Amino acid sequence: MVTSQPTSRPQSTCAPEDLKTGRISLASLLTGESGTVLDLPENNEYRGQLMGMGLLPGATIRVVQHRRDSSRPLVLATGQTRIAMGEEIAAAIMVEKNRAMPEGK
Repeated sequence: MVTSQPTSRPQSTCAPEDLKTGRISLASLLTGESGTVLDLPENNEYRGQLMGMGLLPGATIRVVQHRRDSSRPLVLATGQTRIAMGEEIAAAIMVEKNRAMPEGK
């Protein structure tokens, strides 16, 4: 779990025009949705911690729990790893939302 308080807000390398290409922040995904990690914050402190937990560009991540109306962290899954992180950090991680698979597939 990423628990340390940032000395500065994590910054993504993605520009606003990335929204046109399907790049969204991890914080935009809802419970049950998944995405492929495209970009991590440039803040080296967070980048190293996230990569150490398996959150690498190209990794598929699924949102296990995301309650936007509370101060609780997001709970994410990548492979067999579960990660809890705050909304601020998740907002700096850029993903491409994966299409939902039809049930039974």
